[in-house]
Amino acid sequence: MHDGAPSHYTCIVRNWLDNNFPSKWIGRRGPTSWPPRSTDLTPCDFFLWGWAKEEVYKTNPKTLTELEAQICTVLNNIPEEFLKNYSTNNVQVRLQKCIDNEGAYVEI
Repeated sequence: MHDGAPSHYTCIVRNWLDNNFPSKWIGRRGPTSWPPRSTDLTPCDFFLWGWAKEEVYKTNPKTLTELEAQICTVLNNIPEEFLKNYSTNNVQVRLQKCIDNEGAYVEI
């Protein structure tokens, strides 16, 4: 944290996002607002982290160093097409369920 702000929310980070992804990034006080912990809407929460955890523990890391290395390996080797297909399709399905439920809690 810098001056009490989470690292992903500092002015430096938001300025970088604005410069590199003008009007195209999603986040707190960004061009597109996004609920910070909405598991109904955040692709990484409902898809990526569960998948990555399964992949990491396939090798049964024995030490913290092995675990950290395996996490980096798994996350650095996610095929782009895999992310596009699964996250985009899942987001659309979940958004539709939220709309159908008029914003109420959704069990998926």
